[in-house]
Amino acid sequence: MHRHAVVVVGGGMVGIATVLALRHAGIETALVEPSPPAAWQQDDIDLRVSAISPASENLIRALGAWEHILRRRASPFEQMQVWEQPGRECLSFSSAEFASHRLGHIIENNLLTAALWERLGGAGIYASSLESVDEVEDGLWLQLADGSEIKTSLLIGADGVGSRVRSLAGIAMSGSSYGQRGLVCHVRSEHEHGRVARQRFLPDGPLALLPLSDGRCSIVWSLPEREAQRLESVAVDEFSAELTAALHGAADQAPDSDLGALQVDSPRASFPLAHRHAQCYRKGRVVL
Repeated sequence: MHRHAVVVVGGGMVGIATVLALRHAGIETALVEPSPPAAWQQDDIDLRVSAISPASENLIRALGAWEHILRRRASPFEQMQVWEQPGRECLSFSSAEFASHRLGHIIENNLLTAALWERLGGAGIYASSLESVDEVEDGLWLQLADGSEIKTSLLIGADGVGSRVRSLAGIAMSGSSYGQRGLVCHVRSEHEHGRVARQRFLPDGPLALLPLSDGRCSIVWSLPEREAQRLESVAVDEFSAELTAALHGAADQAPDSDLGALQVDSPRASFPLAHRHAQCYRKGRVVL
């Protein structure tokens, strides 16, 4: 039987960052993750990206992973523009207003996860899944799918919307579907993005364009389910035309910083959007 002060279940960016932060604080911590990420390659383009604020950048830097990300691929943005349909008025602000070089970075999820994973080292990692949790007098007894047994004082669940930790702890979850999907892809624009993050609020949902370091933009377009599925499968030129129209609308409905025509330059994918909320986030020796 293995013993660890803390066990984190879930090897996504949140789970790995939690393990690294606890270890950095001198707390002996293990990670349970059945599917460790593959080694990152330069041509591994992820359609899912995250906007990393300066505060999150400071955390990642403290964990020793930030320079690894910068050496590979990171996309700083210095300005944001947000506007509605209809209307030309645009909420715009820049990093200069906050005496900063940038508002944040756009980073691909697989790159962020891989860079954090590389800081873990090999010890205290269990490539298995959690089967059961039993409470004993002075802690928790964990049983893994590969037969491993772990004694711990604290169990942290960072294992996603279908959390096994949450289920085994008997913590209920509430929520509902928005009846929408987030459609993602990368696009090239007629005019340079200028390191500006853009978002237009449309009647069916927002459309965001996030600047990438190679000159493209990553889009997230929230749409009703049927419309998202239709746009995911139409011809590339048709999708590009509809995307351009959705961003710009009529000539009097777009802000001055016009990207011009947009052209899809990657595969398209979509994922369901839903609201989820655990009814509590701590129960005994379990934390979500």
